[in-house]
Amino acid sequence: MRGPINYSWELANEELKQYSIAAFIAGQGSAWWFDLPTLKQEEALLQNLAEMVPQADSKEVWAPFEINIQDWAKEEYIGGGPTSSMGPGDYARYSQALREPYGDLHFAGGELAFEWKGYLEGAVRSGSRAAGEIVEALKGV
Repeated sequence: MRGPINYSWELANEELKQYSIAAFIAGQGSAWWFDLPTLKQEEALLQNLAEMVPQADSKEVWAPFEINIQDWAKEEYIGGGPTSSMGPGDYARYSQALREPYGDLHFAGGELAFEWKGYLEGAVRSGSRAAGEIVEALKGV
């Protein structure tokens, strides 16, 4: 399948009846998409989503409530992306090991969160987890 989307995930909140998809477009294979006018970009996104989820109701795919496009490469202080990412399967393979203390050194960060990976909320939760580990470790001293 061809399309601009490199990876995506759903961000549904059933309690709030809010349903969203976050999709990232990056790399040389998607460079053509950045040259399109906004309406053509949106059309390419929806076409790609329709191909990715062929069982979805096409009326729903082609009638989103809102589309927000953010060009991270144009953001002055981050230069390209809102978060880091690992290669396919690497997070599942290594994330637990990356969270394990090394002697007195404990690790935390947005990418080491159990929830909200890559975001400030995840960093705060990860920091709280690491702080709890440190408190527990100090109890034994």
